[in-house]
Amino acid sequence: MAGPNSRPRAASVVASPVANLRIGAHCSTAGGVQRAIERAAAMGCRSVQIFGTNGRQWKARHHRSEEIAAWEAARATHDVGPVFSHGIYLINLGSTDSRIYAASIRSLIDGLRIAADLKLAGLIFHLGSYGDGAPPAVIARVAQGLRHALDQSPNSVPLLLENSAGSARMLGARFADLAEVLAATGNDERLRVCVDTAHAFAAGSDLRTADGLEALLATVRATVGLERVAALHVNDSAAPCGSQRDRHANLGEGEIGLDGLRLALNHPAFAGLPAMLEVPGFAGDGPDMANMEIARAMLGVGRLTLLGALRRARRQAAGSASQGAASSRGPVDGPSGPAGRRAGHASKPVGAFN
Repeated sequence: MAGPNSRPRAASVVASPVANLRIGAHCSTAGGVQRAIERAAAMGCRSVQIFGTNGRQWKARHHRSEEIAAWEAARATHDVGPVFSHGIYLINLGSTDSRIYAASIRSLIDGLRIAADLKLAGLIFHLGSYGDGAPPAVIARVAQGLRHALDQSPNSVPLLLENSAGSARMLGARFADLAEVLAATGNDERLRVCVDTAHAFAAGSDLRTADGLEALLATVRATVGLERVAALHVNDSAAPCGSQRDRHANLGEGEIGLDGLRLALNHPAFAGLPAMLEVPGFAGDGPDMANMEIARAMLGVGRLTLLGALRRARRQAAGSASQGAASSRGPVDGPSGPAGRRAGHASKPVGAFN
């Protein structure tokens, strides 16, 4: 088993272009929402995920007309899409706290409004967790919240329920739970599913093997149905299989490894789906070109071989480490210069989705 600190190794399985996944990544909107499209285009993304509003605040953003115009101009310039928004981290439809529950519903309504304003393909979010009550009551509460959010949103933007890494009272680790939520809402057509590889692995699906992947797909077919899966989050896992710990890793640096990820990326069941990376990045700044090149190489569609992509990623990681060591001695050209910026990067949390 590969550990998070082990060197990535070349996968032995053969890539097949049959999947034709729309590989992309979560991209920052810093400097303007249109900058996410520009960053995605620079990495060669074919799909994108953004935060439509601050992911750690209840207060939702209202994009000004000029911001929407800049966004639309960027999308017209760059052939990047579909684009999804990720819901804020605070959403918890399983909460028995009336304020949190109401705020969670409001956040979904706001998120759907933002997605409609920006003409996005959907809003991906986590259901949350629960502290009190039996599972049937929790499912009913979650379904009621989803129903209310959809009823208050006069648009056709889908909500994508994402599977979780699991814990005793975390919602969504079992696809059967997601299926019960869908059924309790009347299987509304605006409800879809996003499958996260790191979460599925942490919840107990051993994606390192073909048998483990087929077992996961069989579960999805028997519960939510593959036709409901509208997007993938492609992440390696820094936590062991079944650990119920949500810790993302760069592609090939985690416990799933390149063999397992390559099997998933090339499986016909996922053909044509948008597949977005939420990895920490080899420089610690989130999804990057190195991870994108590894993903494309695993699909057999990149300009680099898998070995070439891995070598470049290692060089980037080594360069970032040496820069971090230099910045720890203090910037030599002021806080706004290169050394100062490197020191600032070192203070950022690594992996926004961990």
